[in-house]
Amino acid sequence: MSRVFLFVVICALILGAQDSKVNRASVFLQAGGGKRLTIEYERPSRNGRTIMGGLVPYGKIWPVGEKTPARLTSEFDFAIGDVLISEGTYSLFALPTESGWKLVINKVYKAEGFAYDQKEDAGRFDMELAKTADPVEQLTISLVPGGGGKGKMKIEWENTSATLPFTVVSY
Repeated sequence: MSRVFLFVVICALILGAQDSKVNRASVFLQAGGGKRLTIEYERPSRNGRTIMGGLVPYGKIWPVGEKTPARLTSEFDFAIGDVLISEGTYSLFALPTESGWKLVINKVYKAEGFAYDQKEDAGRFDMELAKTADPVEQLTISLVPGGGGKGKMKIEWENTSATLPFTVVSY
C-alpha cells in the first residue's frame, strides 16, 4: 500500500513540475468604471523552430497559446467592426495563412485542452499583418489603448505581428 501511495505522489510531483514549466502571462486593458478586458495565455518559446507555417501550420485552426487557447474575459461589451462581443469569457483561436490571419473568438472556454467547435464562434475577424523589427522569441499578446474607447489587440511571435482593432461599447 505504501509503495502505491509513494508512486502516486512521485507521479503527481513529476506532472506538477512539468506543468510549472509552462510560461503563463496575463494582460489587461481597463475601461471606464474600472472594468477590464483581460487575456490570459501560455507563452511557448520559439527555441530556433520555424513557427508560422511550421509549428503553427497554415490553413489550420490554432489555439492561441500552447496547450490551451488563450482566455479572453471582458467585463464590458466591445465591438470588432460591426460584431458585438458581449461581456463574458471566450477562447481565442487563429486561422493563419501565408497571406493573412483571422482571429477566432469562440464562446466556449475549457481550462484543459480544447475541443474547437466552429458553431460556437462569436466571430472571425481579419487581422492586419506586419513583420516584426526583430524576432520575437516567446508568443506575446498585448492590448494597446487608443483613446476614445478604442484599442488594439496585438499577437506577436517569430517575425509576425497580427493586430486587430476593437471599440468599447458599454461599461
